[in-house]
Amino acid sequence: MSSLKVADDLKAFVKKFQVLSDLADVLEKVGSLEQAERDASIRKDKAYADAANAQAVLEAKGLEVSKADTLISMKEEEAGKVYKAGQAKAAEVVEAAKVQASQIVQAGLAQKKVLEEQVSNEKMRLSDVRSQVAEAGVELQNYQAQLEDIKAKLSSFMKV
Repeated sequence: MSSLKVADDLKAFVKKFQVLSDLADVLEKVGSLEQAERDASIRKDKAYADAANAQAVLEAKGLEVSKADTLISMKEEEAGKVYKAGQAKAAEVVEAAKVQASQIVQAGLAQKKVLEEQVSNEKMRLSDVRSQVAEAGVELQNYQAQLEDIKAKLSSFMKV
């Protein structure tokens, strides 16, 4: 065999290997694409699972918000009832205080009237006592004058 033929055979042989090498490169690229597809599918499935979990959490939070809204409404209604009851009780207390104050004022006025009558009676009694004292003073002066007359008569009778 000639060297040229061997060189040609060797080139043909290397070309076959080149084709095989190119085929290996293509297969490697296909394998990489298949792996990328599997990885993307796994990520997609994980993303769907995360989305489903997020949706479940969102629905649970929505339910919690709804419950909280209901509770807030109930508490607002309860607070309104308590406020109204407090207002009614305050009105009752104020009314009772007014009645009690009126009773105290009426009792005070009645007591004042009694005391004014007592003062008036005592003033009249004092006036009567003063009149009696004045009369007694006049009577005393009369008795003293009579006594002086009697003493003068006795004195002149004793001198005789």
